[in-house]
Amino acid sequence: MFIIRRKNQSKASLTHSTIFLILIVLIASCAPQVPVTGTSMPATQLESKVPFATPTLGTTRTQVSDKDGMVMVLVLADSFEMGGEFGLPNSFPAHIVYLDDFWIDQTEVTNEMFAKFVESTSYVTDAENAGSALDFRTANQTVIWEKVEGLAWNHPDGQNSNISGLEDHPVVHVSWNDANKYCSWAGRRLPTEAEWEKAASWNYVMGEKYKYPWGNDFDQSLANFCDVNCTYDFATKYLNDGYVATAPVGSFPDGASPYGVLDMSGNVLEWVADWYAEDYYEHSSATNPVGPDSGQQPHETVPDDSRHPPQGI
Repeated sequence: MFIIRRKNQSKASLTHSTIFLILIVLIASCAPQVPVTGTSMPATQLESKVPFATPTLGTTRTQVSDKDGMVMVLVLADSFEMGGEFGLPNSFPAHIVYLDDFWIDQTEVTNEMFAKFVESTSYVTDAENAGSALDFRTANQTVIWEKVEGLAWNHPDGQNSNISGLEDHPVVHVSWNDANKYCSWAGRRLPTEAEWEKAASWNYVMGEKYKYPWGNDFDQSLANFCDVNCTYDFATKYLNDGYVATAPVGSFPDGASPYGVLDMSGNVLEWVADWYAEDYYEHSSATNPVGPDSGQQPHETVPDDSRHPPQGI
């Protein structure tokens, strides 16, 4: 999965506007180039147990990518409720969406994985080409985007920093273009917003939409969020998750979604494939929606809304 640099707000909900205070700087989950049904994948490629955590709702089916070592989780075809009560106005109306089977990365893409991609392809990210990247700050309790010189995936805190010791942390300062290129190299694709939201928040046994991957009540022990270690004005200063910035992927296994997908709330923001349009839910397809044909660029709207396509931070 592709993600953003800084931590999420402690109360961010899993709807299409606030769900993504997890994704902009890093690489979010990829999905296969074409949705794959559970019966079309050879049984030898499927595992019966997720390395990080097995969800309580049932056995998770996984496969491991030969390209980057990513564990991918199978989300079986059915309908779910998208958008709704937990979100901002552009999360309405809540609507029922049917999705075919799809696979989604179990964790965010790590620095080590992204380094393999760069070494293999000699790819240069948008931030490296520009010599800067957008990072978010707060002003008067409002999140704003600010260009910071020297930021890049291999210099997460500026030109004099590096990723030594952060190999298992999510890669950050990665644009939509970068994320898309990575997924193509890995033989996968960015997930649609609908796929991401279903994998993050749908209890398929109860037929219930969750506010957080684990349920409807916030639990400080289940996600990396903006707490006493965080410098932002909106930080929850009386809680401590143990991390100043990002955490190694899969650090909160008990915070897995019902499908067994990790870090879908907290840690970094993640990219999806869709363009963003404020009124899209009013006329979106009820079957395998892929977002509007065109829309806003990533920072023409609220920065915690991950339904953004090209260009990025």
